[in-house]
Amino acid sequence: MPYRVEGGLTLVHRVGLPERDRTARGRTAGPTTRNERMALAAIGLITRRGDNWVSVFLSTFENKVDGKGRVSVPAPFRSALDKQNSTGLVLFPSLRHDCLEGCGDQRIEQIVESIDRLDAFSEEAEALQTMLADSVSLAVDGDGRIVLPEKMITFAGLDKLAVFVGQGRQFQIWSPTRYRDFRDHNRQVARDRGLSLRMVPRGTGEDA
Repeated sequence: MPYRVEGGLTLVHRVGLPERDRTARGRTAGPTTRNERMALAAIGLITRRGDNWVSVFLSTFENKVDGKGRVSVPAPFRSALDKQNSTGLVLFPSLRHDCLEGCGDQRIEQIVESIDRLDAFSEEAEALQTMLADSVSLAVDGDGRIVLPEKMITFAGLDKLAVFVGQGRQFQIWSPTRYRDFRDHNRQVARDRGLSLRMVPRGTGEDA
C-alpha cells in the first residue's frame, strides 16, 4: 500500500515522506513541501484549489453504531479533517435527502458566507438558515468516534450501521438501505441521461 492510516494519522511511505512528530492531539502538521503535497495529491488525499491545497472526503465506509449513538469516523475522513485544521466536524440534516450532511470548519464557513450573500429576508436565505439552526458541532474522541445526537439518528433512520459517503468537500451519513436505493437511482439516472463531467484542467507546476 502507498500509505497507511493509524488513528487518523496518514503516513506516506513509498513516496518518501517523513513520519512527522505527533502533536499532543495525536495529529501531524499538514504537508508543507511541494513534494509532500504532490505525493498526497497523487493518492487522492488532497487536491488543489487556486493556491491552496484542500483535503477531500472520498470513498464509502460502513461502520457500526452502538447503543449510545457512538460511531467511528473513517480514518481517511479524520485525516482529511486534520489536514483542514478542523476542530471537529459539523453535521446537519440534508435539505434534499433523508441523510445527514457533514463537513469540517472550512466548508461550514464557506456555506455561511454563501448564505450571507443572499437577501437576508428572502425565503431562500431563511430556508438555508434553518440548516444552520439544525446543525451540531461534534468532537472526535481519542478513539476516532463521534456521538450522534438522537435527533440526527432519527432523521437519518440509523440503527446499527451508518454509511459514510465521501462527496469531495463534504460527506454524507446514510442508513445502508436508504443509501443503496439512492446510489442505484443515481447510477440509473447517469446511464439514462448519458451524464458526463467536463474536467477542470490541472496545472503542472506548483503555482499553476
